[in-house]
Amino acid sequence: MEDNLEEPSFTMTVSPIDMFLLYDSVKTKIEVWPGGHPEEQNRLFLLRDELYRGVLEYKFANFQSDRE
Repeated sequence: MEDNLEEPSFTMTVSPIDMFLLYDSVKTKIEVWPGGHPEEQNRLFLLRDELYRGVLEYKFANFQSDRE
């Protein structure tokens, strides 16, 4: 899938907890996927992966502080 540079986008700032909740919601949507347009499912996979990257980055950055 190629990104369309003309497509509008926005930036959000969320807490780590909210990032995980968003990730979990998208993951659940994929798991209960009733079918439909393949492009929507593809975008859900991309969104899930991007959110998971954020979760992992947070966990990695805060690994030492969690162990103290």
